[in-house]
Amino acid sequence: MRIALIGFGKMGKAVAAAAKEQGMTVAATIDPKEKEAGFREISKEAIAGADVCIDFSQTEAVVENIKKIAGLKKNLVVGTTGWLEKEQEVKKAVEKNRIGLVYASNFFFGGECIL
Repeated sequence: MRIALIGFGKMGKAVAAAAKEQGMTVAATIDPKEKEAGFREISKEAIAGADVCIDFSQTEAVVENIKKIAGLKKNLVVGTTGWLEKEQEVKKAVEKNRIGLVYASNFFFGGECIL
């Protein structure tokens, strides 16, 4: 499986490491602030090689990220928290673009990433 990571801070890097251990390929890393990220913003080119996107960005960015990714017709896993008051807005974008979205608020179990 090829993944695009949205948000390449501490958690994004942990997910990248866990994904690689599981034999997955990190096709893209996207973060406007992290120098190590391959892309600064979500675009068709940035996520073209991914089967799925995983968002570990920030609360203030995640809803717009979901809308962008939905518009690009990629399935999405969201680990970013604090956006559920906009759940209806997100559901509309997901349904309109006919993508899958999984939300989980906790990806760690006993200090180990469970990806």
